[in-house]
Amino acid sequence: MNVLLFAVALFVGQISPLVAILWPPRCYRKLDFGTCDAVKLKWFYEPISRQCKMFAYSGCGGNWNRFRTEKGCLRTCKMTSEPELSCSAKPNPGNCKAYRPMWYFDPELGYCRGFVYGGCGGNRNTYPNCRACMNRCTNFNPYLMCQYLEFEFFKKFIAGKLIVAPPPVTTGTQFSPVRPETTVAQPSPVATGTPLQPGAQPTPGNGYGPVWRAAVPSGVRSALRVQDTLVKSSG
Repeated sequence: MNVLLFAVALFVGQISPLVAILWPPRCYRKLDFGTCDAVKLKWFYEPISRQCKMFAYSGCGGNWNRFRTEKGCLRTCKMTSEPELSCSAKPNPGNCKAYRPMWYFDPELGYCRGFVYGGCGGNRNTYPNCRACMNRCTNFNPYLMCQYLEFEFFKKFIAGKLIVAPPPVTTGTQFSPVRPETTVAQPSPVATGTPLQPGAQPTPGNGYGPVWRAAVPSGVRSALRVQDTLVKSSG
């Protein structure tokens, strides 16, 4: 009897880490950034909205509510093999010929970018403005970053400098992905990949997300901080 109990305990001890990783209750753990100073873009499941969003993982610690991709997060937490991606699908202008400003989330960069939408079709990774896009796909505060990105995008959009790709070839109801260089508004050169200062974890309401150093040039960041300070002091 003791041998049997020992064997059962050993078996449970071996599979418990796997169960902890695969069992859906991991998805209901509170978001945990970890305890180090790195900034690694990961995904977590938000039970209230039943959505997967990006967050800045510190590199160590944390819990199992952390995923490498949106698809992996949705597969585990919503238990669907082929989930529709709201934040990772390639930008798609649809199959009409309008010239409308829209936004999509770029999971490689960790922030939203503008593109020209044709007016119909496309996919779920299509949002009316930068803030709606960032709020849906991340837990970052997008206020100042979107202020800059929208300004840069609309300069090109109003000037008609954005190229609209021809409608993608359709197969049934699926649209072919669009090459970013033909449909995406390219922002001004930015210092992408700039490491954050140790401990630069975003806090709700401060206006600065962990990826805004990559999205916004340093000189513009300084000006936005001054403007934000003046607005808050005058209010």
